[in-house]
Amino acid sequence: MNDNLSSAGIAQRSHRRIGYSGFGTYVDATFGGGGHSREILKRLGKKGRLYAFDQDEDAAAQVPDDKRILFTRGNFRFLENYLRFYGVKEVNGILADLGVSSITLMFLKEDSVTGMMLRWICG
Repeated sequence: MNDNLSSAGIAQRSHRRIGYSGFGTYVDATFGGGGHSREILKRLGKKGRLYAFDQDEDAAAQVPDDKRILFTRGNFRFLENYLRFYGVKEVNGILADLGVSSITLMFLKEDSVTGMMLRWICG
């Protein structure tokens, strides 16, 4: 597989294009396992701020112990409301990884809050 099309290649290009400012305010709209948030934190200075969102209850266990990140368990469709609540007037960048994670598919249940249901049809 072409490295540019792999998930790691796509992630690297995404982070390069955001052009982080060490003191900026950024959003990870789909925290998941926290990989993108950890990459953003590497690029932020001490005064940078990261707001991360995920509706999955398991995601909270993955949040790094870092004072620059504020995690909210909730759906990113309410992103504007959450940021307003936190007093954020503008952000320098938003990253939303809208792919389906393999972890989500592995543990998918009918009562899942993701709104997806997987059916295996055997013939």
